[in-house]
Amino acid sequence: MFNLDMDEDYSEDSPEDWLPFYANEKTRILAKLAQKGKIIDFFVSWFNQTFSGAHSSQLITTRNIINCFISSFITKISPRNDVPEFYRKILTECIQEVIYPRIYDNLFPIYKQHFKEKDSKIVEMMEKLGCEGPSYYQNEIEWGEEATEKFSKAIECIRDLDRQPIPLLKLRSLVLCYQEFEKSIPPDFSVGADLLVPTLVYFLVQSKVPHLCALFALMLDALDHTDLMKPDEEYLFV
Repeated sequence: MFNLDMDEDYSEDSPEDWLPFYANEKTRILAKLAQKGKIIDFFVSWFNQTFSGAHSSQLITTRNIINCFISSFITKISPRNDVPEFYRKILTECIQEVIYPRIYDNLFPIYKQHFKEKDSKIVEMMEKLGCEGPSYYQNEIEWGEEATEKFSKAIECIRDLDRQPIPLLKLRSLVLCYQEFEKSIPPDFSVGADLLVPTLVYFLVQSKVPHLCALFALMLDALDHTDLMKPDEEYLFV
């Protein structure tokens, strides 16, 4: 197992070097992470060597290691106990943006293997429902051809969710999917769960993404208890 103390010495860094206390600090924090990147490089290298081709039984281990590394790294570089939660949240977001693209090719196959059976059943159902239009899934509204054509953008957002390696940006793709869906709603129509959920199922089916359980599990593991999700994003995700 790697040691956070073995690669870099943070003792000479004051908290102010890391966390300048004014708004819009994400770009500056990312720059600081790039300057202090040796330990991240070491973690990424260690993770990829250790979990390349790992069995699905390693899922909980990998999840805990990633979360532990991020938490420990934040504590290491922000020694003040009174650092505002806002900055800890930005640090978490920045570290995820740095490490997930670099470990994703070894991490996500573990999730896919773990949820293979469930996802295979979902794919079978997708194939059965693939020819059905959006009106098949609900009785709230009858979707016309024009609306169905607009839904292609929402479906592409689901595919972007699959392509994107950063968990928070995966979630944002789901939000964009909803926003595209909203554009097709008649102005005098109120959207509730009875319409949203079935139509989202339609988008998922049409996306033909073959590992939805694995995707949503990875997103939840990365984002749960981080406060990175905005209230509307959390509502949509749940």
